Formats: sequence, C-alpha cells, structure tokens
Amino acid sequence: MNFDQAKTLRLQRWRATLDDQDYRMQNPEGHRETIHEMTAALLEEGLIDQLERFDMNDMADAAYWHAVEELQNSTGLYCGASTYDVVQIENGSLLGTISRSIFNFANDEPRGASFAYDGKVYSHVEGVRLTLGLSRKIGRISGLVLEMNGRRYQYMS
Repeated sequence: MNFDQAKTLRLQRWRATLDDQDYRMQNPEGHRETIHEMTAALLEEGLIDQLERFDMNDMADAAYWHAVEELQNSTGLYCGASTYDVVQIENGSLLGTISRSIFNFANDEPRGASFAYDGKVYSHVEGVRLTLGLSRKIGRISGLVLEMNGRRYQYMS
C-alpha cells in the first residue's frame, strides 16, 4: 500500500467515526475525544498537516456541540451516558437502575459469580434494547420507556 492509499483509508476511517450518529448521541464527549485522538495520530504519522488537523478537530467540536444541543432539547431520548431509575408505570415500583448503560436490579438477589451487573443496554440498527445477563430476556426501549415481559417501565433521571 502506498502513501496515498494509506492516507485515503485512514481518512475514510476518520470520516466514518465522525459520521457515527449513534456513538455521537450516546456519548458526545467520548466521540469527540476519539476523533481528536485519531486526528493526532494522523498528524503524527505525517498523513495530514497542522492546518488539516485544526480543520478536522473543528469538525469534531462542531459535531460535539450539535449533539449536546440536540440532547438538551430532546428530553424524551435515552442517553447511554446518563443514570436512570427504572420504575414500573402501573404501580411506581422500582425495578432497578441504569447507569452508563449498565442495569442493576433494585433488590439484592445474587446475579451469579460471573456477572458484575444484571443487564446491559445496547444500541443497534433496529433501536435500543436492554438485555438481562442470566435470563437473556430482552426489553425494547423507546424514548424513556422500557417494554419487557408485557410490562412498561419509565426511565426517571
């Protein structure tokens, strides 16, 4: 692979990361840091110059602030970097908490020696889901509502 091919490939990876809407909205700060690290590596390897680095970091910063503004104006969206109490809508009982996409039940039932948490929230093409560790039950998240086992739960931040 020659220099031009290497540069093209690396810039395509950088652009794909910049354009990753799910990552940007789930973790705006992590997204920006990743872009800045990739840009620094491109500069260090001689694939871009200082001016290109400035422009690329400026695009990353713009994407960050755009995500922050969207999240502030969109109160009904799940954000993976946030912490929520998961409360049953019908009776208000606390099912558990989600913090940084990790779910833990409110009760102290053992989860098994191999699990440090009870479940995890995943984003994918079809939406957002909660997968419980031991049972592998899957709940679907829409906005700030979880539907699982025929019950509905509200996320309270």
